[in-house]
Formats: sequence, structure tokens, C-alpha cells
Amino acid sequence: MSINARVNAWIKSNTASGVNGLILVRDVINHAMGESGDWTPIAKLMKHTNAPTERVIRGIVTQVLPGIKITKDPKGEFGIRLNLKEVARSNFMSDKLESLIADKAPLLGKAVAEVFLPKKPKADKPKATDAQTPPSPEAIGAMGDTAEAAKQAKAQGAPSLITAEAAYATFLMLSPEEQARFLAMVATPVADEAPATDLIQIPA
Repeated sequence: MSINARVNAWIKSNTASGVNGLILVRDVINHAMGESGDWTPIAKLMKHTNAPTERVIRGIVTQVLPGIKITKDPKGEFGIRLNLKEVARSNFMSDKLESLIADKAPLLGKAVAEVFLPKKPKADKPKATDAQTPPSPEAIGAMGDTAEAAKQAKAQGAPSLITAEAAYATFLMLSPEEQARFLAMVATPVADEAPATDLIQIPA
């Protein structure tokens, strides 16, 4: 029986999940890599099947024949076109396929999927940086208390006084972004002559 006749029979029988389906996929690959270079049986299999089976067939074909190009061809008979010009058969994946056939693995079985449809590794979630980390409740409270004290002092027309230790401790509790916001809320440029005390004076 010719390869095209086998493809037609397989499509009509709708027995894609068995080992015979896996054998047929191997044989249409061998046919395409033969002297004729006829890739149409592969395209026909992919066209006349359901989405899960098409995905498995595509996975086997692309891994056994790395470099193969499968492009859409809306005007063509099968809706796709295969380019085998830069293809070199993978002996490693061919051996994997032969091993699965020897084990009578079904085309849509787990063993085939594990070899030819490997799961993509999950990307690691980016770790939160200092700029991304929200300030702690304590830091928010310290910032709010200090800012409120400064605002009240300004409203009363008096300078607000914050100890250097308190200001430094507050800064250590904030992220760089929150530090900038803190300064924008309560700080003004420091005078040329700093007061000779452990207090930092913030003018109104």
C-alpha cells in the first residue's frame, strides 16, 4: 500500500491515538526525506485531524527534522506548506521515536508527549527590589508622624525640629523611592551653617 493510501485509510479509520498512528508519522517523515522530497502526506495528516493530534504530529516532525519550516498556505490544498531545504534529520530524536514504537506507545499517549512536547520551564518571578518593596507599617507611621509635625510647625510659623537620630532611623526604614517622597514633603535645602546641636532645623 502506498504512503498516500495509508494516510487516507488512517484518516478514515480515525484511530489516531494508537501505535499505528505513531508508525505512520514516522513513515511519512521517512517518505519526505526520501528521493521524492514529498512532504504532502505530512501536511495531509496535519490537516485532516483534530487539534490535539495535529499538535503531537507537528511536535514529532519538527523535532525529528529540526530546521523544517511549516508556513501557512491559505490557497494550498492542505493550508500549510513545508520547506525541507535546510533540514537535517536528528538521529537522537529518530532513535527516541523508534524506541517509543518498539514500546507500542500510542500517538496521543503520555510517553510520546513527554519526549516530543516538552513543557517550557516556568520563568522565575523577579525578586522584589528595594524600590519595589512597599514601606513597612512602622516606616509609614514614622514618615507620617514626622511630616505631620513639620506641617504643624510650618502652619504655626515656627521651625520644626527633628533629631538627627530620628531622621536617620526613619530614612533607614524607607525605600529609596519613599525617601525621595519624604524629602519632598518635609525637607528644604540645608543652610550653609549647620546649627551646633544634635537637632536638624527645618525652616518653615
